[in-house]
Amino acid sequence: MTICIAAICIEDGEDHIVFATDHLLTFDFGQHEHSFNKYKEINEKTVGMIAGETLYFDCLLDLENYNAPLNVIAKAISENFHEKRQELIKMTILNSYGLENEPIWKLMTSPAGSCAQSVLSEINTFRLNTSILLAGITDSKNAEIYDISDGEISNFTTMHFHAIGSGSSQARNTLLFQRQSKNDNLSTTIYNVYKAKRSSEINEDVGKDTEIGIIGNNVKNFKKNNLEILEEIYQDELQYGREHEKLKELNFN
Repeated sequence: MTICIAAICIEDGEDHIVFATDHLLTFDFGQHEHSFNKYKEINEKTVGMIAGETLYFDCLLDLENYNAPLNVIAKAISENFHEKRQELIKMTILNSYGLENEPIWKLMTSPAGSCAQSVLSEINTFRLNTSILLAGITDSKNAEIYDISDGEISNFTTMHFHAIGSGSSQARNTLLFQRQSKNDNLSTTIYNVYKAKRSSEINEDVGKDTEIGIIGNNVKNFKKNNLEILEEIYQDELQYGREHEKLKELNFN
C-alpha cells in the first residue's frame, strides 16, 4: 500500500509542515517502486497525499476552489469520496442486479426481492479503502492536518502529526517515541519524519524510496543530497547505543 506522514513544527516563529511519502505502487501482478508522486500540490501552501487506490487521486482532489480555506477543502474532498463511492456502488453492485436506473426500494417488491438483504449488506460494507492526508498552512498562518476517508474527516492538528497507509502504526509510534511536537524546529522535525518513514519500512507494503517536502510560504521538495545526510545520521543513531563506551561499565555480577 503506502506510507504518508505529516508533522507540524515551527521555524522563525512561523508554523511549517514536513511531509513524506514512499513510491511503492501495488498492482495485481506485484509491487514496484515508481516515479509516481503520492502527493499533489493543491495550492502553494497545501498538499494532499494518498494511501490506497492511486487511480482515485485526481477525482478525489478535483475541487471547485483550490484556494478555499483548508477546512472547506477537507469537506470538499470528503464529498468527492461520497460521490466516488456512490458511482462505484452503482457500477459494481446495483448494475449486477439490474437496478442501475431504479431506486433501491424497488428491489423489495421485485422478483429479486429475496436478494434485498444481500444487496443492502454489500452496499453497507463497500469501501474505497483509500485515505487522503491533507496538510497545509491557513491564511492565518496556522498549520493543519486532516485525515479524510469514506464518510469521515478527522482533524489531527492538535496531535501535531499523523500518518496514513500500511506503515502508519510504525510511523506514528516513532514520532511518539521522538516526542515530536509543533514546538520542534524544522531540522529536528525533518529528521523525526525521516526516521518515522524508515521505521515504517518494516511493513512489506511500504517502499524504500523516500520523498520529503516542506510546507511554509510555499511547497519545497527535499534534495537528494539532504536525504543522504539524513540516512547517514539515521545509521549513526542505530549504532550509537550498540557501540556506546558506557556499555563496558555494565556490571553483571
